[in-house]
Amino acid sequence: MSNYVLCTVLGFSLIVNAYQIYRIDTYKDITNLMDQKDRLQQSGYTELLYSQINSHRDGMMENAKGQGKIEGILSIVNNVKPEENEISSIWHSGYYRGMDQVDYVRTISYEEGYHKACDDMNCPAVSGASQNPKKTMPSKATDSSKPQVDPIKDSKPIIEFKPLPENK
Repeated sequence: MSNYVLCTVLGFSLIVNAYQIYRIDTYKDITNLMDQKDRLQQSGYTELLYSQINSHRDGMMENAKGQGKIEGILSIVNNVKPEENEISSIWHSGYYRGMDQVDYVRTISYEEGYHKACDDMNCPAVSGASQNPKKTMPSKATDSSKPQVDPIKDSKPIIEFKPLPENK
């Protein structure tokens, strides 16, 4: 009798264990399907976000083109040559000054990173100042079409704003 009870209990526990394994596998499949659904949904949201960003960027480009057209029409109507337009020259000088500053910051950051890496790695070339001239990042060729901006030497305002002449 004890063998019969032992076999029954063992058989029942095997059946329960197999059923639990089946349920666990079913739950794994369900969670896998849910993860796939979430990834699809997330990729859909990402696509929508990118399309919104692109349409916003395209709209901004169209607005900038329209603004340029309006400024061109006003220049023609007011008979102002492009190089005499003070607002345009002020904007362009500020733009070029900002671009030069970006290049300057990039160069300084490169030099700091280079020397920090040499110091961190205890480079033998750093030991003597005469042996290791400061390494600088190669500069880009300057474009002669844009005006050259002098560095700021004092704390005076960069641009002196003058009132625009009145057209009569």
